[in-house]
Amino acid sequence: AFLSLLLFQLLFTVPLQAAQSDTASRRYEQGLALFRQGKYDAAVDALQKAIEARAELAEAHYLLGLVYFTGKRQPAEAIEEIKKAIKINPGFSQAHYDLGRIYLSQGKSLEAEQALTRAIQLSPRSEEAHLALAKLYERDHAANKAIEAYRALLALYPDHPEALYSLGQLYDSQGNTQEAHRTLDQLTRVAPNHAGGWYLLGKIAERESNLQEATEAYRRAVAAKPELVDAHYNLGFIYRSQG
Repeated sequence: AFLSLLLFQLLFTVPLQAAQSDTASRRYEQGLALFRQGKYDAAVDALQKAIEARAELAEAHYLLGLVYFTGKRQPAEAIEEIKKAIKINPGFSQAHYDLGRIYLSQGKSLEAEQALTRAIQLSPRSEEAHLALAKLYERDHAANKAIEAYRALLALYPDHPEALYSLGQLYDSQGNTQEAHRTLDQLTRVAPNHAGGWYLLGKIAERESNLQEATEAYRRAVAAKPELVDAHYNLGFIYRSQG
């Protein structure tokens, strides 16, 4: 829609610019199709020609960055192109998110945090940006920041299974058993077959010597995921302790 409006405007202003934009649009669409087909070298060529036709086409720089990252495995080139897209269009929230994702894959936590935070500022309801930021903090063992980030995500999407599970794990690792139990109870209500949630509830109950609750939780865990060996073992251990 953006390109269509732009082309419409330019058709009635400067003919040369209109021709350039039309070429850029065609090359961009060609690059997008080639990217989807997994023809990455050809996609790079098409997108570079789109940029030659119109250097300020932020979408072409952004897509070229994605091709470099996901197709060509060239993160440095990907970062360069996506940063160009952001320079042209500072409000390009998806570009900020993907820049953060690339930085995260390179272990550049500070840069990733800045990019993801900016993505959230621009698009406050971005589920993927909130989740990526929480995962970043969790990976870097910044537990309190991770908890805050997961809670921000759950404020928007209260039944988000991955956020509930990760938050339950974090609470449990901090010894906050009450909050861990409450969070995991919510998880198993919205996702009754979440084996990890049931397993962690079983461990909490077993630590508190509530063997009946632990038994039921482990049963639910192995029913949801029969190959979950630890749940089988813990359940067997409880049965043995009860004769």
